[in-house]
Amino acid sequence: MALPRGEKALSDPGACRDLRQALLAAATEHVDKVSSLIPGADIVLQFDEPSLTGVLAGSVPTASGFSRLRSVDEQTAREALTELTAGLAPRVRSVVVHTCAPSPPLRMLADVPDLAVAVDVALLGGAEWDLVAEAVEASRPPWLGVVPTDATGTHPGRYVERVLAMWRRLGLPDAGLSTLTLSPACGLAGRSPDAALGVARLVQAAAHELGEIAQGS
Repeated sequence: MALPRGEKALSDPGACRDLRQALLAAATEHVDKVSSLIPGADIVLQFDEPSLTGVLAGSVPTASGFSRLRSVDEQTAREALTELTAGLAPRVRSVVVHTCAPSPPLRMLADVPDLAVAVDVALLGGAEWDLVAEAVEASRPPWLGVVPTDATGTHPGRYVERVLAMWRRLGLPDAGLSTLTLSPACGLAGRSPDAALGVARLVQAAAHELGEIAQGS
């Protein structure tokens, strides 16, 4: 979204406030429409926010590209997300924020009530995995994006091994693997229906394998 003179709305607190309200209104309308079309649907609503890290770090370029927009402080971002989830939580099973950027702000996101967080595990470093462990111990494990969107094949073993290796390095009990929600690493909008279904099946198979490991612990 851009302002009348072409600069990004992020540069204007008033425009950001209007955008927050518009997003909540649009999301509410969308959820209500889905609920009317599919009565009793257990809805999970995901917001993709790949620029969240850049917004907090002040690394988002201006419209000209010659400078960077001022960073948004974490409290402001937390309040915006809290407002969003509070408005939607009564209507859905889960509200999820997905970020596929390095160094996701997991600690700030963990402070937002009723919010689930989805990340690409391939982009998590040691510090982020420590925060994952904190979230697991607080009974709010993030959704782990384990299968790349360009993945092919039918064998989920490599994805299971990646999660299992980090899980055990953190000293977490195998029984806790049953609390995890797995997902694709990023969105599938650019994939064909068959390719998207293939990725979804890999995620499902990986989750099944981890569940078996948890049961056998």
